[in-house]
Amino acid sequence: YTLVPTKFQNIVLVLGSLCFYVLGVLRYLPLLLLSVVVNYVLASLIGQSKVKGSQGTLWLIFGLIYNLGLLFFFKYTNFFLSGVEALVRGRIHFPEVTVGLPLGISFYTFTSISYLVDVYRKDSFVEKKFLNVATYLCMFPQLLSGPITRYSEISGQFTERTCTPARFESGLKIFTVGLGYKVI
Repeated sequence: YTLVPTKFQNIVLVLGSLCFYVLGVLRYLPLLLLSVVVNYVLASLIGQSKVKGSQGTLWLIFGLIYNLGLLFFFKYTNFFLSGVEALVRGRIHFPEVTVGLPLGISFYTFTSISYLVDVYRKDSFVEKKFLNVATYLCMFPQLLSGPITRYSEISGQFTERTCTPARFESGLKIFTVGLGYKVI
């Protein structure tokens, strides 16, 4: 990361984050990438709607349905189907749906929703650079265990950041202590 020119550092962060994600499970990488693309496009559409005087509400609702629909499908399908079975008292039986749970789906879903809502409310600007949105949604330190950060809180760091030996050392200390807490 520190060896590449500043203009390529976000590419290194995204590729590193995607490699980190693939180490967990490769088969859900397309889902993560699709989520990034869909939410980037939806935020752009919400922003364009707001500029033209429309509220962009339909695009936000579509984004909520898309994101929460994915989360519901992967986390709650079997729970929902068993509830329906109990409701009709066993007259219908659904086979168990065997879908694995994608790594970090809750975190990147709620991060995506946060971005869309912030753009809708104009609490955050519409990011024109796809790479910045991809970096925000795929960032490996928060991808699997949070926290969910608002885009406006960290957007400046995607274009202007300084990596000095002192900051690198400080970051390495924080990382090491955090890793120690996770392992121990």
